[in-house]
Amino acid sequence: MALRKSIPNGLRIGVFSGVTLFGALGLGLSLEAVNRLTETRPAKAFLANVVDRRTGQSRDGSTYHTVSFAPVEWSQAPQSINDEELHERLKIGDPVCGELHTGMLGWRWWVLTPCRDEVPAP
Repeated sequence: MALRKSIPNGLRIGVFSGVTLFGALGLGLSLEAVNRLTETRPAKAFLANVVDRRTGQSRDGSTYHTVSFAPVEWSQAPQSINDEELHERLKIGDPVCGELHTGMLGWRWWVLTPCRDEVPAP
C-alpha cells in the first residue's frame, strides 16, 4: 500500500499508456504477419500504367519517392507505392505489372514491378 502511494499518478498513467501502445503495436504487427504468411488464395495479376511520380521531403527530413498507378479494379483512385527503385526506373505512361494479394484476414496488399515484355524500347 505504501508503494502504491509513492508512485505519482502521472507516472502510472504514462507507464500504462506506454504498455498499451506497445501492446497494440505488437498485436497489429502480429496480425499483419498472420495475414501475409498464412495466405492460401492465389494472387491476382493486374496491369496498370504509371500516372504520377513524386519525390518529396517528410517532416523528419527523410526523402520519399512515390509512384502512382491506375486503373485498378479495386479502387477508382490511383494507388501509390513508396519505392525509390521503381521511381527511378519508370516514367509516366509506363506499364506496370502487379500482383494483388488478399491475405487470410482479407487485408489486401500488392507487389508492383515494371513489366518486362510490355515496356517499349527507348
